[in-house]
Amino acid sequence: LEKMQIFQFGKSLLGSTVGRVVQVPTLRALGLRWTRVSSKRIEVILVKDFPSLGFRGEQVSVKPGYIRNFLYPQKVAVYATFENKAKFLKEQNAADVARVEEEARQKMLQKRLSKLNIVFKRHCTEGDKLYGSVTAGNVIDAIRKQGMAIEDDSVLLEEPIKSTGEFDVQIRLQSGDVAPIRVNVIKR
Repeated sequence: LEKMQIFQFGKSLLGSTVGRVVQVPTLRALGLRWTRVSSKRIEVILVKDFPSLGFRGEQVSVKPGYIRNFLYPQKVAVYATFENKAKFLKEQNAADVARVEEEARQKMLQKRLSKLNIVFKRHCTEGDKLYGSVTAGNVIDAIRKQGMAIEDDSVLLEEPIKSTGEFDVQIRLQSGDVAPIRVNVIKR
């Protein structure tokens, strides 16, 4: 009886007890912990990418405590109300339009870069070795003088150019594409 609890339950309308005594094993006696079994799940919209749930803008279902105690306070997700759904749909449409415009701009930049020919005049020795070198920074400056906006780390040049001649240099665009340009180094 030490591992059992004795319950007496039920009362009659007049206040006298109904004489049923039942022995029920406690959860601890069975080696179990008490857990609330809840099949309720709440629909939420992710505000940020979250590795275990999904990507920004996706609607997922989670348990109420998870949204209440972690996702909402950390600003990872919001409740999937009608207003929030409409807001995220509008933001998603605007992002799609911006992405299409950016892709078109990157394609145009790639076409312009592939037609570009840059000439550098440098002092060199009789053996066509440069006294200095043509670095990625020099190439970026020359491209920017042509009126094209590229990032500082977009020139894929393994080592500086140290001799005269024609060289193919790769430019990495924001879209991940690569555009080749022709670099000519001539004697001054």
